[in-house]
Amino acid sequence: MTKISITLFPSSERRLLIFNPGNLLKGFLEISLDNIKKFRSCFVQIYGSARVSWIETQNSEKNRFEDKEIYLDSKTFLFESRELAAGTHRFNFSCQLPEMLPESMKELYGEIEYFVKAVLESP
Repeated sequence: MTKISITLFPSSERRLLIFNPGNLLKGFLEISLDNIKKFRSCFVQIYGSARVSWIETQNSEKNRFEDKEIYLDSKTFLFESRELAAGTHRFNFSCQLPEMLPESMKELYGEIEYFVKAVLESP
């Protein structure tokens, strides 16, 4: 069995996981394995986008409008072509957030959201 977890370090001394534009996002990826396993690559992706969607009715005909804008799409490769032994392995990562990122929000017609995910690719 393969277990993966991502831990982010707080961006301030207040120990809150709130990140602002220009902050350095830091953390680590932990991979726990029961057996030895080969991987083609491993990376952490930090992604942020805005989506809007609404419906307008004109002459009893409904038209749907939607759009998407990507604010951040960063991939940090942690390793390529590696065999990991059984046990727990920790890989540090960091990403400098751009200075002009809008804050997360969710409203009736749209949202801005960010996420961090890990990708392990097997051969």
